[in-house]
Amino acid sequence: MTYRDMSELTRIQYLRSEVTVPPTVYEVAARMYAAYVQSGKVETANEKAMMDKAVNDAIELAITTERTLAGAGHISSGL
Repeated sequence: MTYRDMSELTRIQYLRSEVTVPPTVYEVAARMYAAYVQSGKVETANEKAMMDKAVNDAIELAITTERTLAGAGHISSGL
């Protein structure tokens, strides 16, 4: 996964009929982190790094999903 420079704010557009805007990314990040915990990848020494990884992975997934949907003509992407 590539590092995303957070100095350039990325906007993600969703159709209200598909998802609820902010909580969707948070929920996916929480589920990813829970999966990392369950799989034994989270230890005391790397807990913060794994939280950051879950959040960054969730953002990357949301951006990829938006671009794919926009490319298929489902939404008009602002990216």
